[in-house]
Amino acid sequence: ATVQHQDGAANLGSLTYTLPTGAVGGAPTTTSYTGPPVAVPDSVPAGVNITLPVSGVGGNISDLNFRLDSLAGCDTTIGNTNASMDHTFNSDLAFKLTSPAGTTVNLITNRGGVGDNFCTVTLDDDGGFPATSTMSAAGAITGSFAPESPLSAFDGQNANGNWILNVADTVGSDTGSLRRYSLIISGRICCAAPASISGTITYGNAIGNPVPPRFVKNVSVASTAGSPAVGPVITGTPGTYTLTGFGAG
Repeated sequence: ATVQHQDGAANLGSLTYTLPTGAVGGAPTTTSYTGPPVAVPDSVPAGVNITLPVSGVGGNISDLNFRLDSLAGCDTTIGNTNASMDHTFNSDLAFKLTSPAGTTVNLITNRGGVGDNFCTVTLDDDGGFPATSTMSAAGAITGSFAPESPLSAFDGQNANGNWILNVADTVGSDTGSLRRYSLIISGRICCAAPASISGTITYGNAIGNPVPPRFVKNVSVASTAGSPAVGPVITGTPGTYTLTGFGAG
């Protein structure tokens, strides 16, 4: 919505507002990276990109959470394949997420001190979780945190398409690989499931003559008087017909 603001004769200019439609609360869809481990190049600020295609999310984004996924047995062992991200000196790393629309959010930026490896780490800016700055400075990192920047920057966007996780090692001498991560996305829903309906329709004008064909949406039609209707389009003899189906049309 673009609103032009006025104060008397003075035009104060226009502002554009994004007004999300639909109800918040669509069932979340979890999409996980299941490809091979991706080595993060040592001391390369540009990092490496790991693409995650997302499809099947209905409605625009109402909420998005990010998760690094580990397996049982994740610990501080160097090169631990159960870790979501195995790396010595966790604070070398910076994670960024970019949506199909091109919006980029900083997830984790040089946190974790001298600890080794990331286990299961969930980033959620709606849950009242502590900031990433509180991540343990020793040992493997696990738990739920608020990201560096709000994930709500993605709200209202189309979730379907290629998402890109960028992982950068900003300091030399330590290496590792990104192994698993997921996006948990809830879309906005337009309306509740259509309710079942039934009823009757009288086809014909006041003197019983046919009127132009009528299209009836999302219903089945059975004749109780006059000629049977053909499919969803009533073209037969004037009469009263019973309609059953779902959704008003």
